[in-house]
Amino acid sequence: RTGAARDDEFRVRLEGAASAEERRPRFSLAHKKLIKFAFTVSLVICFSVKANRMPNRAALSMSAPADSAPDGPMFDFSVVRELRKREGLTLGDVSMRSGVSVPVLSRLERNQSVAEIETLFKLSRVFGMNAADLLALAESRGAHHAGETRHKSGGFEFREVRYGNALCLYGRAKKGSTLSRPEIHGDDYEICWVLQGRLRIRLPHEVHDLAAGRAIQFDAILEHTYEALADCEIVIFHMRKGKRF
Repeated sequence: RTGAARDDEFRVRLEGAASAEERRPRFSLAHKKLIKFAFTVSLVICFSVKANRMPNRAALSMSAPADSAPDGPMFDFSVVRELRKREGLTLGDVSMRSGVSVPVLSRLERNQSVAEIETLFKLSRVFGMNAADLLALAESRGAHHAGETRHKSGGFEFREVRYGNALCLYGRAKKGSTLSRPEIHGDDYEICWVLQGRLRIRLPHEVHDLAAGRAIQFDAILEHTYEALADCEIVIFHMRKGKRF
């Protein structure tokens, strides 16, 4: 091409670009700020809607309890060592009396294994208790809660708390009240403690009058009768006898 033709083509392109620039909408500074503000608002609304549709993880973590870690073993058979030392026995002594091998006893005392029912039965006889008592001692929990119950019998009003090996009763009675059939006749020891008033206790071959502050212990399996000689308050304990076997 000649130089004149190239100049004409370049001039046409420039004119076309200028025409396109003139057709393009022009915005003032105020318009630009308004557009930017509208765009920002639209973004905020968009993210807000998205956030509302998504579950609140913090709320979920609070409402849905996480799997708690285990509190530890259900039973602690190291109590066998305590029982053995209390009786002044060696591992060999317990093994010979129970038929349980020394390695098994050693693992139990270190709480590295769980005792089988037969093993519990054999060991409990060595320590003068039953298998259920030994299993109860091996429970990891050291304290046991209990709620009171109430009952009336022979003019006596009792509030009581019962456990597997003991029963405690707090009683109140008016003068002249008698209790000829105590609620428990078992192979237990019974202790009666007079807090206020006076109480007469009849045993098969003896009679005891107790004033406030006095107590008496006897075999609960014996027939006995309580008689309030004055308005009184008493505490009665029933305790299981040890060395039952």
